[in-house]
Amino acid sequence: MTNRKIFFIFFILVFLVWYGNGLALEEKAPLDGITKPVADIELSFVQPGKIKHISVAKGDFVEAGNVLVTLEDDIEQIQKKILTGRSENRVPIELAEVELTQKKKNLENLKGAQLKGATSQWEVDHAALAVDTAFLTLKVREFEHSQDVLKLESVLEMIERLTLKSPVKGIVEDILVERGETVQAMVPVIRLVETDPLIIDLPVPVEQAVGLQIGQTGTVRFPDNAELEGTVIHISSVADAAATTLSVTLRVVNSDHRPAGERVSVVFM
Repeated sequence: MTNRKIFFIFFILVFLVWYGNGLALEEKAPLDGITKPVADIELSFVQPGKIKHISVAKGDFVEAGNVLVTLEDDIEQIQKKILTGRSENRVPIELAEVELTQKKKNLENLKGAQLKGATSQWEVDHAALAVDTAFLTLKVREFEHSQDVLKLESVLEMIERLTLKSPVKGIVEDILVERGETVQAMVPVIRLVETDPLIIDLPVPVEQAVGLQIGQTGTVRFPDNAELEGTVIHISSVADAAATTLSVTLRVVNSDHRPAGERVSVVFM
């Protein structure tokens, strides 16, 4: 084999290695994206009212269930106290039960006396009527108590509607009302964002996206060169024909509470 042939073969091998490495680098080329919160919501009341208290400030971290804003509920709180007392008071029912028991005993005694000729039929009938009356009185007391319980539940539900609670664990991004202000139903009063985890939507070339899988990880690099691991949670089933890309969504655990909206680059492993 001549030196020229050896050189030619060597050149071809070098070219193939270089080209293969180039393809590998191209496949792992960084993809650009922008982080966004997993939730960005504006909350409002379902009925109009006057702002009584704002329990949070901009930038506060809140847990799901924390009270954020309340409307004036003085009247409802008074109704709650009254109905709580009534719903917990079973004395009228217990008294009616005692009276019914006593009326039944009186009737039995009169029936026994009638067999001995010691009382009249009229007295027995009158005692039986007293039993029926006592029974109906008990039913009325039970009904009144059940109505008080339902009224209390209604007032508690009304108070709940006057209290705005956080549906997520997140950050108070903006407060759109002030204490003492009157607000209308369904008008936003506070904005919350949940930034842990962060979400990144990436347009990935189709030839690269088809090789990705749900659960696969990638390295997310931030502008300050910090790196976090992202996990693929969704791969679009429909490609963008014009751009020949598929939308791929990553979830990034954000325990350091980095802000959403940063431009990042992603390299899949």
